[in-house]
Amino acid sequence: MVKSKKLHTFIDLFAGIGGFHIAFSNLGCDCVYVSEFEKYARLTYENYFKPRHPNLFRIPKHFGGDIKEVTTSDQCIVDNIPEFDILTGGFPCQPFSQAGIKRGFMDKTRGTLFFDIARILEVRKPKAFFIENVRGLLAHDDGKTISLMREVLHKLGYSFHHKVIKASDFGTPTHRPRLYMVGFRNDADHHIQFSFPDPIPLKLTMTDILGGKVDKVIGYTLRVGGVASGINDRRNWDAYIVDGLVRRINVKEAARLMGFPEDFTFPVSDRQAMKQLGNSVAIPAIQATAAKLLEVIDHVR
Repeated sequence: MVKSKKLHTFIDLFAGIGGFHIAFSNLGCDCVYVSEFEKYARLTYENYFKPRHPNLFRIPKHFGGDIKEVTTSDQCIVDNIPEFDILTGGFPCQPFSQAGIKRGFMDKTRGTLFFDIARILEVRKPKAFFIENVRGLLAHDDGKTISLMREVLHKLGYSFHHKVIKASDFGTPTHRPRLYMVGFRNDADHHIQFSFPDPIPLKLTMTDILGGKVDKVIGYTLRVGGVASGINDRRNWDAYIVDGLVRRINVKEAARLMGFPEDFTFPVSDRQAMKQLGNSVAIPAIQATAAKLLEVIDHVR
């Protein structure tokens, strides 16, 4: 995939273990700020990125924790978050997920984090944003939630494009449908033309991922929960028949399934690592969409 023609900067909000960071870095972009609240995810993030991108960690506040501590005022945002071109982040999905109780914006801790994104866009006015969530967000509250988000973003001067993208359409053998949302600052001197990437044929299969014969070509979506499932469980997410025997996907294989590089390691327990991967993004699908976003802003004056 071709790198961007220009050096663009981005911030990695609700960063998890850095799926967005890897995708945008692969395209030649530079991460200037990270926010991740969960302590074990922070350990994994720092373990991988600090040796590779040490400048990001030279200023402690640029590897931030709770984003709500930063969005308390305009000045606090300016003091903590340097100027940047692209806002990225997979904000918490539980308030909108089929698996949760779907309280949406009524969830006062996680459901309102979209408005922290909006506050940062309002103050820093980057060129673009790329955020993602579960596909259930589209239908949440009979479509009122996504309509409110669109309205907020339009009032801030941003376009709003969205599409449900399956990871299996972009190189990794797991369905993992997610709602991708992309927008651009509506500058007066140009008209934004954006389209999501076209799917590509799937070449990698679960046989490749697990290193043995697997009849299932496309694997299950990794689950956040740490309790293993059974092969006949209706909600099975980690058990496969490999070379005729039942076994569970391990951390290395799960990371491969999500498109993480082979040298990505976890300084936490396997249970924590599987939880982190279940919360993560499928990197190839993110990268394909990011490349289309960069095509647009490469031509913005």
